[in-house]
Amino acid sequence: MKIKNTIKKGFAVFFTATIGLVGCTSDFETINTDPNNTNSDNINGLGPLVTQVQRHAYVEDRYNTWRGNLIFGARFAEQFSFGFSDTWFADGAGFKYDNIGWNDAAWDTPMTRVARPLADLELFLQKGGRLEDSCGEAVVKVMKGFFYQRMTDQFGPVPYKEGGKKDMPKYESQKEVYDLIMQDLIDAISVLKTCDGTVESIASGDMVYKGDASKWLAAANTLLLRMALRSKEANGGNQEIINKTLENPFIASSEDNFQIAQDASNKDFVFNGYYGVWNAFSGNPAKWVVSETLVNSFKDNEDPRLFGFAEPIEGGKVGVWNDYVGGKVAAKEVYTDKVSFATLSKPNKRIWNDPSFAYLTLTYAESELLQAEAKYATDKGAAQTHFENAIRANGQDWNADASKVAEYIATKSSAQLSMDEAEALQQIGLNRWYAAYTNGYEAWAVMRRFDLNVFPDKTFTKDNEWADTTGGVENKMGKRLNYSQASKSQNPEGITSALSTLGKDAYSTSLWWDIR
Repeated sequence: MKIKNTIKKGFAVFFTATIGLVGCTSDFETINTDPNNTNSDNINGLGPLVTQVQRHAYVEDRYNTWRGNLIFGARFAEQFSFGFSDTWFADGAGFKYDNIGWNDAAWDTPMTRVARPLADLELFLQKGGRLEDSCGEAVVKVMKGFFYQRMTDQFGPVPYKEGGKKDMPKYESQKEVYDLIMQDLIDAISVLKTCDGTVESIASGDMVYKGDASKWLAAANTLLLRMALRSKEANGGNQEIINKTLENPFIASSEDNFQIAQDASNKDFVFNGYYGVWNAFSGNPAKWVVSETLVNSFKDNEDPRLFGFAEPIEGGKVGVWNDYVGGKVAAKEVYTDKVSFATLSKPNKRIWNDPSFAYLTLTYAESELLQAEAKYATDKGAAQTHFENAIRANGQDWNADASKVAEYIATKSSAQLSMDEAEALQQIGLNRWYAAYTNGYEAWAVMRRFDLNVFPDKTFTKDNEWADTTGGVENKMGKRLNYSQASKSQNPEGITSALSTLGKDAYSTSLWWDIR
């Protein structure tokens, strides 16, 4: 079936401002509030609405990049650290629930800026909607799946069905959310298989795939396998869903990574994420370094991808193992006060020195690792092939020397999947963690699901180096974030319902799928 462009020429979209959009660029700073009741003379195209969703669901502005993706996600995942003397953030920050505003922004900002325009897109494109288009609706289901998967994996229960549609939406349990998203992805995949070429109804605003139906199909199927594997221990194995994904295409090259590049011409730091955080302030207070855990995990396996992930310490040489040093995560200030920024390795400079740096949501490397896990029990040869493909792709993503990566695969046991299933899952999980580098939210989810054995015990004592995070993550690593104060005051029934299935609203409460 050819994709129909159902948007009539001469229409103009009617938008009204949504809460919290201060600072948005002019092409998507307002969103429609009632698409099916909008006068037909005011309907033109969905591009700005699509951009609005993608811009805030998969990239985020500087504030949330800083707090949500760095201070929470990437540090809870233990990939980045503020463990040095001249930072604004001693490494207890965030872990103690000592700045409620940071936590609240991780909920309020995306839910305010994404949930409503997503709901409006659904209304526009659904059967009987003003701009009815099954292919466009399928893409929106995939966009919605990516967004709410991230949110539920941070918080637990979320309002998947009614989010953005009602002032006080009902919250579904995390199991329900996962089941709903996976079913919507299955439905979207079925439709996208019939869609040829470009989905014109959403293409003009699509920052990810420019409306390419085949790429959205592959992304949907890859996300479906991510969710089916993450929840399989809690959800009866999900084998039927896993088997379905293996019949469909996956993201098959790094060129098709689900990512959004920044606009290098945009001089507004608010919308230049990592680059903005790093460069907006003089000195080093807002900068960050790679973690000791990340560096040592590569060193322990003599894995040359380290030289792509990180920069050597100041005065050090590229490719010299001892010239790569990571910072401790969640260490006492008495420790971090003794460590200078110059003595620690920075992330790959593209992250903080390139204003067009692409924000990764899902990569080809992850796609291959998902397939490796899915096939491990029945076809270890195929699993090994996927595993090696992932290592090569991940090295390529971070400009690691391809010849050294090839040598690593050929000579090191850590590049060969173990015949012991538990050990093989640790290998796959570790590489999933690498594949999510810079996507702190996803790296954190991977860490929790696999209980990776590279992470040190953070239990506080008065004599060791770890900060006392009692009242926050309780001297471990965080399991989730808390619901915002606004969500509790504006929708107390929704939060009460959420907590009835989740348990205590605390950083230390495990999510439904986190049962390893």
